[in-house]
Amino acid sequence: IRATVGAALPSFLLFGLILAGAMGSMISNPTTEWKSTPEIFLGVLMLIGVGFREEILFRGVIANAIARKYASSKKGLWITVLSASAMFGAMHIANVFHGVTLRGSLIQTLTAFGGGIYFCVVYLRGGSIWAVALLHTLLNSASAAGALLTNGAGDLNSIIDGIGLQEV
Repeated sequence: IRATVGAALPSFLLFGLILAGAMGSMISNPTTEWKSTPEIFLGVLMLIGVGFREEILFRGVIANAIARKYASSKKGLWITVLSASAMFGAMHIANVFHGVTLRGSLIQTLTAFGGGIYFCVVYLRGGSIWAVALLHTLLNSASAAGALLTNGAGDLNSIIDGIGLQEV
C-alpha cells in the first residue's frame, strides 16, 4: 500500500487544493444556493459508487484479465495500461446521451483516457484496488468541487466553458 500512496500523493494534494478553493468560493459567495441534506447525501453516495464501480470493472477485472495474458514483459504492461485505459475513456463518450455536448463528451473521453492511464499505473504498482477506488472517488469529488467554482454550474458543458475551453 506504501507504493500506492506514494504514487497517488500528488492527486491527494490536488484534491485538497481544489476542495479548499471550492469551499472558499461557496463561503465568500452570498448567492450560493445550498442543496438540501438528502441531495448532498445522494450526491456523495453517487460519487463514491461511481469511483468504486469503475475501478472494480476497469482495473480489477479488465486490466487484470489483460495483464494475465500480456504483462510478463514491459511491452505487455504498456498493452495492459493502454488497452484498459482506452476502454475506460471510450465508455465516457456515452455522456453525450445524458445531456453533455459532443465536444464535452470528447474532452471527457480524452481526460478519462489519461486518468485511466494514471489509475492503472497506480493500481499495477501498488496492487490495491481499494486505494485506487478511493483515489478515483476523491478525484471525482474534486471535479464536483470544481463545478462549484464555475458559479455552481453542475454540468460538464458549464465546467468546460468556465475554464476557458470554449470554441474559437
